[in-house]
Amino acid sequence: MTVHRQPGAIAKLKEIYSLLSRFEKTRLLLLLCLMLLLTLIEVVGVGSVFPLLQILSTPDRFTQGAIAAYFKNIGLTSTKEIALFLIAVFAIFLVLSNLLSVFVLSESSKFAWTNWRNIATRAFGHYLLQPYEFFLSRNSADLTKVVMQDSNYIGNGVLLPLLQVTAKLLVIVALGLTLIAFEPITTLLLLAFFICAYGAFSLYSHKAVRKCASIAQQGRTQSTRVAAEALRGIKEVKTFGREDYFVREFAREAASIPNAEKSIYTLGSSPRYYLEAVTVAFVLSGLGIAIYKEVDLAVLIPSVGLFVVAGYRMLPLFSQGYSNLTTLVASHFLSRSPVIFGWAMCSSRDRMHIACEVASATCLKISFSRTKAFSGT
Repeated sequence: MTVHRQPGAIAKLKEIYSLLSRFEKTRLLLLLCLMLLLTLIEVVGVGSVFPLLQILSTPDRFTQGAIAAYFKNIGLTSTKEIALFLIAVFAIFLVLSNLLSVFVLSESSKFAWTNWRNIATRAFGHYLLQPYEFFLSRNSADLTKVVMQDSNYIGNGVLLPLLQVTAKLLVIVALGLTLIAFEPITTLLLLAFFICAYGAFSLYSHKAVRKCASIAQQGRTQSTRVAAEALRGIKEVKTFGREDYFVREFAREAASIPNAEKSIYTLGSSPRYYLEAVTVAFVLSGLGIAIYKEVDLAVLIPSVGLFVVAGYRMLPLFSQGYSNLTTLVASHFLSRSPVIFGWAMCSSRDRMHIACEVASATCLKISFSRTKAFSGT
């Protein structure tokens, strides 16, 4: 039987969504609503900085603007009252934003791991329902890996980083629109810089991450098989004194994992540092130009303060979102679906056929695959 799959990330998302139960889909909708609420709180908190700094630096100019007229309509007439109100809004919404961010992160993690438990339980139950003959030519270690590890990619490798990327992207877009409303030209230049910087880095890093993820996955698979064969055949290993051979084989198969994982982690975390340095240099350069041209700095304080606060909130989101995206790439979400995706979308009869095909292609027979293990004995 052939399972037809649509290529591309959208098709993968459809497959993941089809694995969710009705209760999980409801929880997913609630999570998205919480993310939208978090986005609104971030926008109000950051947006209150500009009029606050404008009151403190140029109060006369503020009283002539549209924001002062709006506050006058709601009963706040003096600049002192407006300033105190904006300070309270900024402080309250900043605390709410941080608390809600922690709650969304916690609920996203719980959602992803609960989904893993459900998928793993369904896969485990499916294998136990197979006839005894199914297991005679299968490696139990590989079946265990499908149930425990491959199903984990759906929760911890796909759903969790995907939810985190979604939450951060919503906030970044909302804060970007807020900055455009106050300072359109400068904001568009900064956004163009961020997009070009991350885009150029992504072209290189994602190819390297896919390659490193493949190397690490192959190392884990092979080292797991060595350990499983040695432990399963411990009687023969002890009888012929082959302990050192299997230890050497395990170390050799696992040798590529540390460097591969190091590269994945470094590529996912490093953009934050060079981007922060370049952003600070960009802001300081702008201030230097303003000072050189003898521009009134009091007029610049609201804009500079707004970008500083927005940057304080956005730069971590950029770096964390990029790290989550790297996790998605490393989990092969953008290149191929895990085996369990196709299994979960088919009927019971089709699942049996898929499991036989996959096991025949990837699992070892219950024998030693390393012919050198007992050569000459």
